[in-house]
Amino acid sequence: LEVADKDEPANVPMPSRRFNWHGLRHFAVSCWIETGLTPKTVQTFAGHASLQVTMDRYGHLFPNEDHKKAMDQIAKGLFA
Repeated sequence: LEVADKDEPANVPMPSRRFNWHGLRHFAVSCWIETGLTPKTVQTFAGHASLQVTMDRYGHLFPNEDHKKAMDQIAKGLFA
């Protein structure tokens, strides 16, 4: 392991696009949903004025029964 000289530029590729606070916020909310937080909790953490705002923007990310059935079928086929 070598320590880079602070006066030399790091030889690390830069990402091709920039990230912004809005993108980071969207990523965080998506992660909260993925970990299983309820829509109401996500609304509170995100600071949305209403549950409708949360569901309009992120509703497609919350698992539903059809999604669960499909994933169970896939898992059954993979691990049978």
